[in-house]
Amino acid sequence: MTEEIGFSWLAGASLPAAAFFLLGIYGRAWRMLPGVVVLGIGHTGVHLGCRRAAPA
Repeated sequence: MTEEIGFSWLAGASLPAAAFFLLGIYGRAWRMLPGVVVLGIGHTGVHLGCRRAAPA
């Protein structure tokens, strides 16, 4: 397992959501944006849950 410094794990959770959000803006796919926000929050929550469940 790699050592993580600070909140670097959060970038791994939020960067895919940010990429799809920006893709929706770039492609003017306005109906895609609310779904990306919901899925991004869920994806970050899954990462937080795994982080808390991982042994120290």
